[in-house]
Amino acid sequence: MKADYKNWMPKGMVHAAAAGAAGCLGLAALCKGTKLIKNETVKNAAAGVLLLGGAAAGGAALWMEGLYRAFRRCKIRYSPR
Repeated sequence: MKADYKNWMPKGMVHAAAAGAAGCLGLAALCKGTKLIKNETVKNAAAGVLLLGGAAAGGAALWMEGLYRAFRRCKIRYSPR
């Protein structure tokens, strides 16, 4: 039995990580740019946490995109007998 490596990294998972990164970074910009949060310390803390989340999700999206491309090139297919 041969493994099918093509579907080990679904494209939807890559898109979800990229959307999560964009969402976190957008919310961080919204936090800092508007007066939704009055307390400056809380505003900076929330923006910092969102920036870290956006950076982590962006890094994960880049890593998953690399895996997706690597697994797409695999020629090994599962063929049941």
